[in-house]
Amino acid sequence: MKYYIGLDVGGTKIVGVLADNKHHIIKKERKLTEADKPRKKTLENIFSLVNILKEGYEVEGIGISTPGYIRDDYLHDAPNIPKLNNTNIMDDFKKSIKEPFIVENDANCFAIAENTYWKKKYLIGVIIGTGIGTGIIIDGKLYRGKSGNTEFGHTIIDPSGLKCRCGKKGDFESWCSGTGIEKRYKAKSGNWKSAEEIFKLAKEIIDETYEKLGIGLANIITALNPDLIVLGGGVSTDIDYNRINKEVKKNVIKELRDDVKIVKNKLGADSGVIGAIELIKLNLYK
Repeated sequence: MKYYIGLDVGGTKIVGVLADNKHHIIKKERKLTEADKPRKKTLENIFSLVNILKEGYEVEGIGISTPGYIRDDYLHDAPNIPKLNNTNIMDDFKKSIKEPFIVENDANCFAIAENTYWKKKYLIGVIIGTGIGTGIIIDGKLYRGKSGNTEFGHTIIDPSGLKCRCGKKGDFESWCSGTGIEKRYKAKSGNWKSAEEIFKLAKEIIDETYEKLGIGLANIITALNPDLIVLGGGVSTDIDYNRINKEVKKNVIKELRDDVKIVKNKLGADSGVIGAIELIKLNLYK
C-alpha cells in the first residue's frame, strides 16, 4: 500500500491527513496556523504536522493546498496568511520536507478533489467563502493559466458595487463572497451580521446576491462551456440550488445552458487535502 499526506493551509488552521492510494484516511490532524505570528512559527506548524502524520509510515509524497498561487517559487495573493505571502515558501519547504511535494492553489485542489467524485471532462470548482476562487478542469486536466492561477472572482459583475480588496469596484467577489455579502448588508443597514444570518433575514440583500451570482456563474459558463459547476466554501451551504440554476439560465444562451448544472460539493471540508493528494500522485506518476 502507498501512503500520501495532504495539507490544507488556511488563515486560521492547517488540516492534514495521511491517506492511502484509495483515499482511505488513516490519520487526520490539525494545528492553528498562527498567521499573526512570525512566518517562522507558521512554517514550524506546517512541518510539525507533516512529522506527526508520517510517523510510522513511509510516505510517497506530500500535497499542500494553500490560498494564492506559486510563481517563481514565491506565494502570491494569499492575504489571510500575510507572513507567508510574497515570500519564497518553496525554498523553505525544500529545506524541511524530504519527500516529493507539490504546492497548489486551494481552488485548484477543490476542483481536482470534486472531480474524483463527479468524473467530468469539463468541470469548474467555485469556492465562495471569504473570497471567490475558481479551479478549472479542461479535458480532464487542471488548467492553471500562464501564472498558475485563474481569477474569475475578480471579473466585473456590476461596477456600481463596493470596492474589492483587489482595488476594483463591483467584481464577482465584492458582490457574492461571504465578506462581500456582509459588507453590503452593513452598508445598507448600518449593522453587521454573518453571511449565514443574512441569508435567513435580509431578503433585499439575498435577492441581489442571487442576481449577481447568477451573472457571475453565467459568465463562467459562457466563457468555458463546462459540464458542471461545483460550489464550495461557506456560502455554498446556504444557497438554494434550484434558485441559482434558474438565475444562471436567465443569463446563458440556450445552446450552453441546457448542458450544465450548478451543484453543491460532495467532499466538504476534506476537498483541499484530497485534491492536494491527487495532485501529488499525478505529479509523481505522470
